[in-house]
Amino acid sequence: MKSVKIAELKSQLSRHLRDVQRGETFVVLDRDTPIAQIIPIDAGDDLTITAPASDAPPVGRLKLPVPPRIAVDVVELLLADRRSRG
Repeated sequence: MKSVKIAELKSQLSRHLRDVQRGETFVVLDRDTPIAQIIPIDAGDDLTITAPASDAPPVGRLKLPVPPRIAVDVVELLLADRRSRG
């Protein structure tokens, strides 16, 4: 199995995807840390892609949590912390 860093994958994506079509498998590295695996789709796999539920709200209409309202001057807190450190 080959390893490929993100920058190389981005710059040579078409070439790497052709290799995957030919059956190769890649591990994608973020620096030296494996973060993903690119594998060919086998026609015999039980891969099923489904649409979102019909009653699911559109992504743009999801309600986000209300940010907390605090009566604190963050800049003043940072300045006070810096003054206390000397």
